[in-house]
Amino acid sequence: MKDIRLCLVETEKRIRNLKLSYNKVLDTKGSLEGLNIEVKNILENLKSPLDYLAVYLHDKYVNCGKSHNIYFPLLKKSEEFENVFKGNLHNIENHLCGIKAKIESIQPYKSDWMLNFHSLVNEYKHIRLIPQIEKTLRVVVKNNANNGEASWDPNYVKFRSVVYVMGAPINPGTQMPVSSPNIKVEVWKDFIFEEKNMSVLKSLQLFYREIAKFINEIMLLENTVKH
Repeated sequence: MKDIRLCLVETEKRIRNLKLSYNKVLDTKGSLEGLNIEVKNILENLKSPLDYLAVYLHDKYVNCGKSHNIYFPLLKKSEEFENVFKGNLHNIENHLCGIKAKIESIQPYKSDWMLNFHSLVNEYKHIRLIPQIEKTLRVVVKNNANNGEASWDPNYVKFRSVVYVMGAPINPGTQMPVSSPNIKVEVWKDFIFEEKNMSVLKSLQLFYREIAKFINEIMLLENTVKH
């Protein structure tokens, strides 16, 4: 289990560093090209603890007498899961009761987050880097004179002529408010997987949390069986 823990710690660190890199891109208007590679690597690193876990469970609980590659079963259909589980982990349920149900609970056909993770890891792994785009999520206008505040999603709200929001004129060309001494303008941005319309950072953080949680649950299951 030590390898699994080390992998999770390293992956969490890489996600934190990725957040810093995104902030730098926003500040400097830099390129996302190198970050696409890092995101691909983080996705693959997130899959590794699950494969390490499968090897750990096989070596500790399964006595099949065969030498073969072991990987964590992730399938889109229940019948496929049954076959792969049987081929990889054989009679493990005899030694660790409840493990099959636990592993099945995070299969893509049962779990939305795993469906997205599985899709991102497999669809793009051998084809190309996952395209990302910078997206403005919200524009916020704050009026310091009266402590007023207004916000909107520029992806859905469009201004066809000059209007005033919290005393700030909106430029219909840029769709952005004009700041002044009393007016503060904030623009909330994010980077998304273009073809999935999902936030890159929020998705990676969710995948990390769910995978770490699942591995902790397996360890608790082990302790329960021992006692």
